Amino acid sequence: MPASWADGLPTGAAAQCSLPDHTRFTETGSSAQYVSVRGAALPLAYSDAVAYDAEGLRAYTELPVGYLANPIHAPSRLPKNTVIRAVGTPGQYLYVGGVVRPIGTPTLSACLLGRYPQNGVAVVPASWLTGVPRGAAATCT
Repeated sequence: MPASWADGLPTGAAAQCSLPDHTRFTETGSSAQYVSVRGAALPLAYSDAVAYDAEGLRAYTELPVGYLANPIHAPSRLPKNTVIRAVGTPGQYLYVGGVVRPIGTPTLSACLLGRYPQNGVAVVPASWLTGVPRGAAATCT
């Protein structure tokens, strides 16, 4: 194909870009580390980084300054109805509208993953999860 084959194709708005889930990163010149979860950039504590290593979640990259400034990466952009688990722990939660709801059984977890299709359980930093309000236990119908 010639290099100019796409010149005549229509173009739309610039695509938003985010890292794959569980990719840890820093911005150039910073030592602060984050992890990408469903497009949101969540801050990592040292203990979280150690726990991610222990679970084999070691993907890491350095990004240019400004990546975190894009509003699509704000922690509040974690999609609603996401099944999450704090790294290094077995307990699962349903993240809904800025609140986490405990998931009490594997059957309930499977039901929620089926009802709200997603790419498995999202592993979030334990230090981030401690600051999220708790709600009533999750249910699935």
